[in-house]
Amino acid sequence: MPPRSIKITHVKLPPGSPGLKRRAAPKRKGKQSDLEARFADLWAQSGTGPAPLEQFRFDSTRMFRLDFAWPESRVAVEIDGGTLGRGVQCHACKVWVRVRKADGSLGGQARMASGHGTGKGLQADAEKNNRAALLGWAVLHFTSADLRERPGECVKQVADLIQMRASDEQAIRQQSFIGDF
Repeated sequence: MPPRSIKITHVKLPPGSPGLKRRAAPKRKGKQSDLEARFADLWAQSGTGPAPLEQFRFDSTRMFRLDFAWPESRVAVEIDGGTLGRGVQCHACKVWVRVRKADGSLGGQARMASGHGTGKGLQADAEKNNRAALLGWAVLHFTSADLRERPGECVKQVADLIQMRASDEQAIRQQSFIGDF
C-alpha cells in the first residue's frame, strides 16, 4: 500500500472552534499548566499527605525543576503533558495550521509534540531525570491520560512511594542506631 500523501496548509479557524478549545495553554515559566493544576487539585482533595512544593529546583548546579516535590522523602512527580501533541500555529502569520488530505478536503489540526517531545527536549528531560536519580530522587511520571482515566491511582502511587521512602529511612536510622552498640 503506498503511503498517503498529506499537505499542510494554513487555514484560519474561527474563534471558538473545537480545535482551539481543546488546545492546552502553553506552559509558562513559574506558572502551572492545566494538567499540573489538575494534579495539584487531586492531591489536595485526597487529603493524603503534605502539600508538595511546586516547580522545585532540586539541583543547585543546574536549573532543573520538578513539577511537584516532597523533599523530605525525595519523591517527585512530573506531569508529561505533551503526550497528545498540540495544535500548530504558524510563527510568521499566527494562523492555525490544518492538514489537507490527498483528496483536497481539510483534516484535523496538525499535531506536534510539545518542546519536551523534540530531540532537544527529550535530551534535556533525560539529563534531568538522570540527575534526579543520582541525587536520590524517585520521580513518578503521569500523562494526561493517567490524570483523566486513573486519577485515584496516580494519587495512591505517590502516597505509597512517600510512605515506602519514609519506612526505608526509618529502617536505615534503626540499623545505624543498633550498629553503634
